[in-house]
Amino acid sequence: MRRAVLGVWLAACGGGGDGAAPDATAARDGGAPDGAASDGAAPDGATPDGAAADGAADAGPDAGARCAVDVAPAPGLAVTAEGAVRGAQSGETWAFLGVPFAAPPTGDRRWRAPAPPDCRDAVLEATRFAPVCPQLDGEAYEGDEDCLYLNVWQPSAATEGPRPVLFFIHGGGNAQGSTSEEPFPGTVLYDGAALAARTGAVVVTTAYRLGYLGFLRHPASGIDGNFGLLDQLAALRWVRANAAAFGADPERVLAFGESAGARNTCALVASPLAAGLFSAALVQSGACTLPPPAQVEAESADLLEAAGCADAACLREKTPEALLRARPLSVSVAGRSAGLQPTIDGHVLTEQPLAAIAAGRHNRVPTVIGANADETAQATPPIATEAEYERLVRALLGPFAGAALARYRAADYPSPREAYIRLSTDAKFVCPARAAARALVAGGSPTWRYFFTHRLENVRRDAYAFHGLELFFVFDKLASRVYRPSAAERALAATIGGYWGALAAHGDPNDEGAPAWPAYDAETEISLVLDGAGVTTEAGIRSEACDFWDELTADLGE
Repeated sequence: MRRAVLGVWLAACGGGGDGAAPDATAARDGGAPDGAASDGAAPDGATPDGAAADGAADAGPDAGARCAVDVAPAPGLAVTAEGAVRGAQSGETWAFLGVPFAAPPTGDRRWRAPAPPDCRDAVLEATRFAPVCPQLDGEAYEGDEDCLYLNVWQPSAATEGPRPVLFFIHGGGNAQGSTSEEPFPGTVLYDGAALAARTGAVVVTTAYRLGYLGFLRHPASGIDGNFGLLDQLAALRWVRANAAAFGADPERVLAFGESAGARNTCALVASPLAAGLFSAALVQSGACTLPPPAQVEAESADLLEAAGCADAACLREKTPEALLRARPLSVSVAGRSAGLQPTIDGHVLTEQPLAAIAAGRHNRVPTVIGANADETAQATPPIATEAEYERLVRALLGPFAGAALARYRAADYPSPREAYIRLSTDAKFVCPARAAARALVAGGSPTWRYFFTHRLENVRRDAYAFHGLELFFVFDKLASRVYRPSAAERALAATIGGYWGALAAHGDPNDEGAPAWPAYDAETEISLVLDGAGVTTEAGIRSEACDFWDELTADLGE
């Protein structure tokens, strides 16, 4: 469970902090469109199977022509292409929560490309987060299929010109997560108020369809998959069409995400449909490889069998909860996950992202990519013996486990558990990041690589630079009811925010007053090391291990 992964460090933390997140509610109380207007064409005139062929429209830059809006903008009142939205003051920003960027993907619109949102006559009171997209959190079901909404934080201070945009895609294995995620009560992790105030940028966080509703691929039923990516593309088009309404520059948009959101970001970098929708990209702890279509189709067929269905009509009669419970998905940072992901469909993605990028057949935007030192630490169970360690490695790698066990001998680490953390972190995160960085350089994209190594200082037990920890620094959410950050941690958060903001503003993460961040190249392999003890550079981080994984994945045919 994603919330458990992000929140488990609470057990190790000290007493209450000195900050509290703004109040947030997962329920929305009005303003949601309930129509399904569709009067446009698919992007670039293309017709993906099971998507635009069914009349789904592209909420593109010209979407404003659909709606007549006669409202004057004012502080806290933005006039979008579909109508006016009123936000609420949140710190030094105006927060516009739960703004629709597409029509509800319900009924016949399930498993179709997103259509534009309805026009609105009344002002939308955008003060609450929208419902999360359907998902299982353990045994509990939550969500609403009407979930295609985004959130905008606009700095309230005056500015001389339009601001850049930081457009964030949340993680959760493409099966869980939301923009209103609370790793612990009272803290909305992706609340963009602090990041917007720190960078002077407009921050946008977007929802997208998850799990079976987002990535089911069953060509025999006319369901072509990648609907979650189509949602993200629609949200980016909405931002492009409406950036000026929030004082932002549509030509300066940083697309960034973490974990599954990072994988999706890399897919967007490779997607021909994303051309011109963002000016820079940032990939936090995510790979640029995707499962082949045959694998996704086999997993999709398993759902049809479990649900007792033979076609899309039968599936559309099922509730989202019934679909999820028919064959529950699982998300694992440290082991294997059972779930659907984006894949090659010939429309959104025409080839593996890593291959497209290395060959220069991608959106050549400045890109930052990186990983954390101990990604899998919080998700790795206790491992008391070498036999348990070997069993877990064999479950992760199957016939290739022998080579990995010889490379990562338990005796070479303080404990079998530490050996597994290093093996799985390298295999799933650190080395895929290096592979992507090399591909980006080969494909002609200006590239920078980071390595996040900071371990929380004020904790009661061993700390790690675990998966997702850097998000608390990016969004400045360390100070809470359960954790009091040190001065060094506050400084690191400010430095990271500065780098992220500079990439959005200038296409280069180097920020005035911060340590220099050299561009990455395959010869020196320079990375920026992000740590509260000091931000430094280092060459060849885990290079020998990554050479091993490159050889192994070549044997796997990846």
